[in-house]
Amino acid sequence: MLNVLIVDDNYDNRMALKLLLEDFNELKIYEASDGFEAEEVCKKESMNLIFMDIMMPKKDGLEALKTIKKFDKKAMIVAVSALDNENAKKSMMINGAEDYITKPIDAFVFRKRVKNYIELIKNRALSSYDEKAINSFTSEVYNRYTMFRLYNKATLAEMWEY
Repeated sequence: MLNVLIVDDNYDNRMALKLLLEDFNELKIYEASDGFEAEEVCKKESMNLIFMDIMMPKKDGLEALKTIKKFDKKAMIVAVSALDNENAKKSMMINGAEDYITKPIDAFVFRKRVKNYIELIKNRALSSYDEKAINSFTSEVYNRYTMFRLYNKATLAEMWEY
């Protein structure tokens, strides 16, 4: 069973994500309505996957991500936001987010991504964990393109780790 946390100040957005995750039986879903609440949930339960909104009152997603990554480096955090600009994406990725999804969410693409996240989390659990490999970004993110050929689940995991 994988623990998944949905963090969004909007109840309808949390319910939409929860409904999209219904097809995945191996997920136990938790919810939080702001960054402070997300941190508290993560301190009580270890999360495998976190869907984090960016713009929230009290404590935004970026600040919550930074805090959570300090005590739980293994948690896969995916930014989910209506902001579709490069600065927001870079900021989240530099600080530890592993993916960025823009609202409104395409249900088909979202489910495919979740399937990939689950495979990656499971493959990480099977291999040795290198804390430094989780976020290869430093203070700068460079634009570049790399092509991967995905033949099987192992090569998919390699691409995600890269």
